[in-house]
Order: sequence, then C-alpha cells, then structure tokens
Amino acid sequence: MLVICSLSMGKKSFHQTDTFARQASVRRWLVSKRRMVASDSTLARVLPQVEVEEVREELAQSYQLLRQEGHGKVDVGGGRHLRIGVVDGSVLCGRYACGLEVVGEHAALIDVEPCEGRGKELVGSDRLIRRAYERHGKGFIDLLAYDGLGITGKLLTLVHDECGSQMLVKTKELDSLLILKDAEGIFRAYEQAREHEWRGVEHVKGLDLVREYRYETWATRGFHHEGYDGELKVARVRIAPLKGSRKEQQETFWTITTDVSLTAEQIREIAHLRWSIENHGWRAMNAQMKSKHQWVRAGGSSEMFEVLLLLMALTLTLMLAFHARLDAGRLWKSLHLRKITIAFMVESWLLSLHSAPVWSSSDG
Repeated sequence: MLVICSLSMGKKSFHQTDTFARQASVRRWLVSKRRMVASDSTLARVLPQVEVEEVREELAQSYQLLRQEGHGKVDVGGGRHLRIGVVDGSVLCGRYACGLEVVGEHAALIDVEPCEGRGKELVGSDRLIRRAYERHGKGFIDLLAYDGLGITGKLLTLVHDECGSQMLVKTKELDSLLILKDAEGIFRAYEQAREHEWRGVEHVKGLDLVREYRYETWATRGFHHEGYDGELKVARVRIAPLKGSRKEQQETFWTITTDVSLTAEQIREIAHLRWSIENHGWRAMNAQMKSKHQWVRAGGSSEMFEVLLLLMALTLTLMLAFHARLDAGRLWKSLHLRKITIAFMVESWLLSLHSAPVWSSSDG
C-alpha cells in the first residue's frame, strides 16, 4: 500500500517514499503506529520477496474495475467498434520490458513482462500474450496491434488460432518482408493502370483533421505467410503533415492484418491506435513515476525490477479507474468543483495528492 500510494502521489524513488511515509497524516492513512511505515532500505529488501503472481492478479482485477466503468471498445470507423490491445517494448527502471495495453478512453496497462534486452522482446511478448489470455479469457480483445517484429507465423497463429483474436502489424520495413514487396508491386501496377481495371485494390484518400495530415491508403487481401494458414490483408498508408516543420513531407508505413474484413480506412485508424501505449502508457507512467530511470543503485535485482514495474502499472491502472469512477455531481456539491476542473486535476495527477491522506485519516 505504501508503494502504491507513494507512486500515485508522484514519489520517484525509495528515498522519497521513505520521507513521505514519515508524515503523521500518511501513517494515519495507512494505519501504522511506527515512526516510519518503511525505510528505503526496507523497501529495497522486501520488494524482491513479494509474490509476483499476486501482484499480477491485483493488476488484472484493477483492469476489471475499468471494464465495469465502461472501458471498452473504440470506434474505428464505418460503424465498427473493437476492443484493441497493443503490445510494445520500452526501457523501464534502466532495463527492457514489454507491456500489453487495452486501448480506450482510459487506456490501461494490464500486464508487463521483463525482457533480456532490445531485440529479445519476441520471447517476452509470447509469454505476455499467453498469460493475458489465460487470465482474461480467449478473445477478451478483438484485435491485437504489434510492431514489425511481430510478423512471424508462430505469433500470428498464437494470436488468431489459439487466443481467438485478430492481429494487425504496423511496420516500415518494406525491404525485409517479401509479403510487402509483393503488395508494393500490386499497388504500383494499380497506380499505373486505369482504376476500373483493378477491382481487388481499395484506394482512399482524404484529410485527417484530428491528426492534421493528408493521407492516401491502398489495401488488398489474398496474401499468406509461412507458418500461418489464414489469409492476410496488406495496406500501404502514405501521410503528409498539413503544417509544421515537416509540412507536406511524405511518410509511408505498412500494415499486415489477419482481419481481411477491415476496410482501408479502418486499418489506417487502428495503425495509429498502436501508438496509444507509448503516448498514454509508458509516457504517463514515466511522467508520474520516473519509470524510465533506475530506481535502485546498480540496477537492483531482476526480482525487484519485475515487482516494481508491476506496482507501477497497477498504480497507473488504479488511478485511471479512480478517474473513471468520479461522481462529478457529488464532487461539485461537496467541493464546488466543476467537471472540467475535476478532469484537469485528475489528469494532472493532483486531485489525490496533498489532501488525500487527511480525507482518509482516522480523525477525518
């Protein structure tokens, strides 16, 4: 409880947690009669002994709190709503790990897995994905988004056949994948021919005013990948910013998906949602908890790293669940805070900071 509370209040080291825990209001909040709840040396000694799977179970339950508050499917256009998961890796606490986020209004990191290092995330991702589906059930998300390293027959089969979800991979590695070279040949031939002669290629273009760029997308199906028995659909997306230093500078990326029913527009939208874990997961966690920096001298043990990382994800998810559960009407009556003010304060991680221990203390 001390670690979770201190993380939620912006403490970014065991030393800051130690100092925080010496306050009388915090000791009352945590119902501790000791002069300090736990010193920084005690935390460093005890955390590696915490049962990792128990913390993961708490993290899974915190995600269920979000589900109860309406965290769910996102609109990908064309009247279609999907529950989308994203797998991505990052450097956390001085080491490398991968995480699984479920995208939504309150994007939630539902599990993390340590990796041996950059380029080794496929093994960690495999363990992460299997564990998530075992815990939450087959097909608990509709589609899993991944980066270019995820395009292996083994992983496609795992996600689609064993876990019951579709998969979409986004990449810029045209030269390293034969399936993309084949698709590129088709799209170039389409561009050189008369449009009515090509009935198997979807071609759309327009403006994305939210992201402020113009785009053009080509998509076609009928592709296959070694090790995966199903059909795949490939899209080429070309975007150009409408303003800024990169105005009109074209950027091209590719997607490969097992869901051949997705339209070119839906594929483009989902490809952008893959960035949610970077923008709303890793970045938010680092801003609040300094998660990208080493918390322990000499890096600490691998056991400590895993427990601390899970506690950070648990804290973030609990804060999101708290945000989702706020009763704006009640807070207006008791604190005279308007809904827009409440949203700003929570999103700035301020609502539960200094006054929360007093609200929850035994003397009121």
